[in-house]
Amino acid sequence: SVLLGLGFNVAGLPTSELNAKYARLFAGCTVVIVPDLDVPGRDGAQKSAGRLAGVAASVRVARLPGELKSSHGDDVRDVLARDGEDVVRMAIESATVWLPTDRESADSRPDVLLDLEEAAVTAAVVKHLGGLGHATPWLQPDEASRAMVYQRAGVLVHVVNDSNATGAGITLPETVPQIRSLPKAIIRERITQAVRLITERQDGEDIKRCPVRPPDWLVQAIHQRGDYNGAVMTLAGITRTPTLRADGTVIQQPGYDDQTGLLYLPDQHFPEVPEQPTQADATKAAVELLEVVADFPFESDAHRSIWLACVLTLLARPAIGGPCPLFVFDANTRGAGKTLLADAAGIIAHGSAMARNAWPGSEDEVRKMITSIALEGWPAILLDNVANTLGGPSLDMALTGTTWQGRVLGESRMTGPLPLTTVWLASGNNVELAADTARRTLLARLESLEEHPEDRTEFRHHDLKGWVRSQRSRLAVAGLTVLRAFFAAGCPRGSLTPWGSFECWSELIRGAIVFAGQADPCDTRDAVRDADRSAEQVRLLHAGIEEADVDGEGLTTAEIARLLSHPISQDGADQWPILRMAITELCGTKINSRGIGYKLRNYRGRVCAGKRLECRDGHGGVKKWFIERITKPVATEIKGGVEECSTACGDGCDGGDEICRTEVKDAVTTTAAEEGFTYEV
Repeated sequence: SVLLGLGFNVAGLPTSELNAKYARLFAGCTVVIVPDLDVPGRDGAQKSAGRLAGVAASVRVARLPGELKSSHGDDVRDVLARDGEDVVRMAIESATVWLPTDRESADSRPDVLLDLEEAAVTAAVVKHLGGLGHATPWLQPDEASRAMVYQRAGVLVHVVNDSNATGAGITLPETVPQIRSLPKAIIRERITQAVRLITERQDGEDIKRCPVRPPDWLVQAIHQRGDYNGAVMTLAGITRTPTLRADGTVIQQPGYDDQTGLLYLPDQHFPEVPEQPTQADATKAAVELLEVVADFPFESDAHRSIWLACVLTLLARPAIGGPCPLFVFDANTRGAGKTLLADAAGIIAHGSAMARNAWPGSEDEVRKMITSIALEGWPAILLDNVANTLGGPSLDMALTGTTWQGRVLGESRMTGPLPLTTVWLASGNNVELAADTARRTLLARLESLEEHPEDRTEFRHHDLKGWVRSQRSRLAVAGLTVLRAFFAAGCPRGSLTPWGSFECWSELIRGAIVFAGQADPCDTRDAVRDADRSAEQVRLLHAGIEEADVDGEGLTTAEIARLLSHPISQDGADQWPILRMAITELCGTKINSRGIGYKLRNYRGRVCAGKRLECRDGHGGVKKWFIERITKPVATEIKGGVEECSTACGDGCDGGDEICRTEVKDAVTTTAAEEGFTYEV
């Protein structure tokens, strides 16, 4: 009551310690405990603070001035009467933050009363479950992280060290921290680590408090809760190397990073990344990194820059506010070092060789693989030794999206929207890419002049992976220095053309590489087009139809099938060799009009070398397929009342041909007579 008179909000206790069942009344409050000056008061304050820890917003314990007695010590009223109001206020204002004593540190768990209010009980346990690691400040960051419970898309997860294959069949070269779903048995274990569950029973005139094990209903409720109301932290991923944030700062403090949701568990010491490096520092750092690949026979400097882009992408993935391209390491022969390139990048950025998986044989298997990767938060995956065409709808979605949703393996339910920030890599010899995958890809080409490149002996670094491990801290900091210097310079855009779907990646990673004086990795885009098998099919199809459609009137699918039904002559002569090759490539050996029509629809409107495949209704409404030349609208100039092309538009026009002239009358538009395009003037 005396503290009420001083303007404080006060809760008085009839005993020296707070009963655990009342602790929840102080949820979110700032609590200061003012104990009496005796041993029961001191010990009771310590126990009360332990029960309030994790429930109240903060807990502090005040020390009143005076002698501490074994019993019947002064309370706040005695001190107020003896020393005055200012002394009492000073004691409360200087109260220290409560910490568990050595004796209590082994069991400083708050009590949670099991009663009939199941929703309140579950919420209280979840709150303590989410703060499990923070309730153990004496643990090292890696130890605390393994005691922690996190969530991903409403699924409880934890961190484990394992070298076994995951549910997706991913092979791990070595033991690395991984994110795994939390089984019910481990949830039960974590509950007992986070809280003491108690029941209260009447024992004569007294109430007896009894500890109990977590009941099944509580474990089930927490496991399937789905929404943890911010009590359980979201784990975006794990990194063992300093990593760039979106604002250009670097994660260098071990533990959970609130800004990115990443858990930083360094496996060695890393020097501090410079705060304000210069462009010269960036140039030097890029050269340091490229020493790793000095022995690799890249086709050009731009192809070498793709490896550098891969390393910087792995180091800066949290800073890229969008998707990243697929990095393909391609070669003209086996043994050239494709997988070694990927592993070197993985060791620098993640401390281990790349986790890898074979390219699945079906879309269903690809979806399962991506779902497992998203659930477990893999930072990067290598699709190793791709032998068939790489790509498809699921991979395309993963490459141009940042979230993923799929069916949980072994269950009938779907995941929620999962963050998907995995960096995708692939390797193979003369890799063929599906059409939509090709435009999402950077392909680094190795051109070995050796018949057996695996037998080479002259290397700058004979054990490359061992050397990279020994230099990892220096190389990782070099990569981050390139990125920090780019941010310190204001992220200059330069003259780089944007890359659709990968604008954020292009601005940061391409921009930093060119800023550091290296070749633009996107100068290799023509090589990717060469790897696009469907583009070759389009070219072949266009040539085949033009071969048979001499008068340009178009062909029905029945006419195409009839032309190809004639057998090749005994001397091997074929009247329609290109058309036969194109249709056989699309349809196989069983050629019929319906199958041809189905395949041609997939290529309708696809532009290649200024032409496209189109269809129009012929006699009786039967569709005819033909190759149409495309003439794009051209820029125009007004000269003396006549519109003339400022550039050649094709069809023999040299830029001033009569075919592209028309008089300008009053007006605001002119028309190119032959093609029918309208221009704003």
